[in-house]
Amino acid sequence: MGIKTKNELVIFSGDIPDLSRDKLNLLLGNKKIVKCMTDRISTSTLEFIAAALKPGARLLLDSSITQDNMVLVAKKMNTGAILSQGANTAIPNVAAVAKALKPGARLLLAPSISKENMAVVVKELNRGGILLLDPSISQDQMEAAAQALNQDTFLFLDADTTAGNITAAAKEIARGATLLLDSRITRDNMEAAAKAMSRRGTLLLDPTTSQGKMKAVARALNPG
Repeated sequence: MGIKTKNELVIFSGDIPDLSRDKLNLLLGNKKIVKCMTDRISTSTLEFIAAALKPGARLLLDSSITQDNMVLVAKKMNTGAILSQGANTAIPNVAAVAKALKPGARLLLAPSISKENMAVVVKELNRGGILLLDPSISQDQMEAAAQALNQDTFLFLDADTTAGNITAAAKEIARGATLLLDSRITRDNMEAAAKAMSRRGTLLLDPTTSQGKMKAVARALNPG
């Protein structure tokens, strides 16, 4: 079995005969990243892997895996677990995954996705789904994503997101969508997001956000 580090499990074609449920469960353990790099993994095994992932763990599916199997995986993802789409995955497959994503699960898009395809995929995001974007994306990509969000969907920005992208997301957030900020984002950037926040959407702070940051955001949302 292709284990690269203590936090990462990589499954290749040659590993398939050895994937008993007990062995797979043991191997998955508390892995933070699982990569399925072959289309020879059975549907039931893919579903088992998806359902076994802990919150914060990331599952990467090879682009050769069928759309039907990708969709089944998306439906099995646990709250807080991340389904990562590779750069070579066909856009119709990524859109199908977004549409099927289990509420509370997270979808991470490849940074190379164009702003046009970003909009196509994000428009399909299921209610309760959480969109994650690579910190390296452009402001145009961020704006396209924020504008395309559906009602009752979430855009999560982590601490590595640039100040410009945080503000852009706040300005462009779609009606009924929620912008969720990582508690590690700086106070200044949180305050800037609050000041730029569109009235169409909702700004939500992580429960672990410090009291000082929460007060700064509250003042920015309600000046005077």
